[in-house]
Amino acid sequence: MHAVVIVAHPNDDSYACALAARAVAGLRAGGHTVEVLDLYRLGFRTAMSAAERTAYHGDDPILDPLVAHHADVVGRAGLLVFVYPTCGAGCQRS
Repeated sequence: MHAVVIVAHPNDDSYACALAARAVAGLRAGGHTVEVLDLYRLGFRTAMSAAERTAYHGDDPILDPLVAHHADVVGRAGLLVFVYPTCGAGCQRS
């Protein structure tokens, strides 16, 4: 099976990146092909522009070539693994 691991964390030495690396290793050990989309390293913009928002509801919804590539990758995946930090109500920022 083709797996895609999508990781989103700005620090290479983060727990999230370590978890993603372990997921990749485990999937490969299990005989799966693995593709990694590291959103921070790829410079992925998380917010749509006004033009992208307008296009989203039209016949050609994807304007950004990087988004088009990611949509293709996700469309070919048999398995998606998302690895990103979450922060609950008890999390404080300094």
